[in-house]
Amino acid sequence: DMRRRCGYGTAGDYEGQLCVSIRLAYEGDVYEHFVDLCDVSSDRKAETLSKVILNSLKNKAGIDENTSIVGQSYDGANNMAGRINSVSRFLNDVWPCAHFSHCYAHKWALMARQACGNINKVDLFFGVVDSLIRFFRASPKRSSILNMRLPATSATRWMARSRCITVVDTHYFTILEVLDGIIDDRSFDVATRAEANGLINLLRNVINFFLLKLFRLLFGYADIL
Repeated sequence: DMRRRCGYGTAGDYEGQLCVSIRLAYEGDVYEHFVDLCDVSSDRKAETLSKVILNSLKNKAGIDENTSIVGQSYDGANNMAGRINSVSRFLNDVWPCAHFSHCYAHKWALMARQACGNINKVDLFFGVVDSLIRFFRASPKRSSILNMRLPATSATRWMARSRCITVVDTHYFTILEVLDGIIDDRSFDVATRAEANGLINLLRNVINFFLLKLFRLLFGYADIL
């Protein structure tokens, strides 16, 4: 197939699932195709991941050692991109011209996290959002009162906060009402009520409210990138 003359493989590991896709150029246009989603929860060693990728590409896309692969892209984790015993090194043994490129989406997320972490008020704001998410996700009773499941945050996938910001902004007043109800509900222990009181004060803070609106707007552009 002419489309396989210029290939570029990508893979991403999320909660034990390895996503494999291919990017290719054909007559001046660039195409990207999802190939497979593989369970790698039992073993995430570089050699094992390499075999999974190779088998997936061969069985699902007909791509083997005779296919011209000119690139491979992952995040910068050592088992994926390290100089020794990494996926990129193992796959270079199969495709010597498959040069590694650090995933630009991941680089963008690292840049955004670093930039925000260097501004104290912004750093504290995301701490408030993380605390709010944990408060409700930690208790089925609190989640049932909220009547929605807040998305999880991720320490390594910083852009996952985009979903959290969107949900919190969309349901801002509902969340405040639920927190108010928890504060007044004596069926909750005093520590829970005190935590709810602290969260509602932080959410009502003018700076945090401004940052909520600001990052809802900024993440709208960042998600596209």
